[in-house]
Amino acid sequence: MKHPFSRFILLLCSVINTPVQSQTWTQLLDFPGSARDDAAGFIIGNTFYVGTGLDGGFNAQRDFYKLDLSNETWSTGTSLNPGWERQYACGFSNANYGYIFGGIGPGATYLQDLIRFDPTNNSWQQMTSMPSQGRRGAACFVIGNDVFIVGGNNPSQANSREVWKYNITNDSWQQMNDIPFTGLWRAGACSVNGVGYVLGGIDSSGTYSNKLYSYEAFNDQWNLQATFSGNGRAYTQLVQMGNNIMFFGGYENGNIYQDDLWMYDLTNNTFIPYNPIPSLARRGYVSCVWNNTIYISTGLNSIPARTAETWKVNGIVGIENFEPETFEVYPNPFTEYIQVNKSGHLEIFDVQGRKLYEEEIEKGKVNFNFLNAGFYILKLNTNENKLYSIKIYKLN
Repeated sequence: MKHPFSRFILLLCSVINTPVQSQTWTQLLDFPGSARDDAAGFIIGNTFYVGTGLDGGFNAQRDFYKLDLSNETWSTGTSLNPGWERQYACGFSNANYGYIFGGIGPGATYLQDLIRFDPTNNSWQQMTSMPSQGRRGAACFVIGNDVFIVGGNNPSQANSREVWKYNITNDSWQQMNDIPFTGLWRAGACSVNGVGYVLGGIDSSGTYSNKLYSYEAFNDQWNLQATFSGNGRAYTQLVQMGNNIMFFGGYENGNIYQDDLWMYDLTNNTFIPYNPIPSLARRGYVSCVWNNTIYISTGLNSIPARTAETWKVNGIVGIENFEPETFEVYPNPFTEYIQVNKSGHLEIFDVQGRKLYEEEIEKGKVNFNFLNAGFYILKLNTNENKLYSIKIYKLN
């Protein structure tokens, strides 16, 4: 009879299976409007609509442009009506329409309006406004025919804990229970498989959150999902990639811009690092996912200057769908050392995304006796400029 611990090791190996990830960044044609940050965007079919935001002259904008994702070319879209200029709006869509909610408009007016775009006649229509204070920088995610607006910064400069549900079919609003944590603005949000997620943001004291919260709509319940490492961040966006969450860049307390790309693996509750953008770090961009590719445009870069750059990143492989393995790590689990079959720049992260160690290595034996027992993410950028990321487990 096998020892129970032996069965545990066999199960662990079958779960880990040394998955491999790599991906490629490609710069596309610039956004054709003025360089800006804090714009809003939404995707309908194969078209990414991007507009509003603040330009380099600190002027709020109302123009919109369209990125045809099938051929990756920009064209002019339909502008908002005069007087509807804004920044810090929240953009979302369902199958038929795009929406812009709130933000801050002319005269520093905090807005609670909701505007709908109809692509069949290229027109904007005012919908029912939120029956509450105006707000900027709210997070939003869509579950079915409902949109959830979370937090935001209100006219008194306080960060709201309110959660509102907008029903797309009925054009109606319902206030939900407040979030059971501090009010936040400029958090990132998305939904995956009927569950909403909110990451980061800034509270009223200026503290940057490093928490990922989940929201179950059926019982109006929030839960702490995970904790990301570091000082927390804001001005990033979450997007769904398969059954996982991706986020890029953003801004940390202390005027620190980020250029990194991360996956949060919902199944294994881990943060997995990917190649950073081969350009300046940035915050306040817009993004979407189409055909397993992430598109990122505009933002404020680390010069700091507003940018019109547009990038895509593809070749992202999730935990549930890996490429054939070309990078070998063994034994896994291990006790003191592992063998790797490639050379390059190696980094070790814990499952919260904190970098613990890095060095240049040659293929062969690498000693990790200094690590405590547990799961880690091993990331290797090879001498052939290919990135691999593998979950490893160290035994006692």
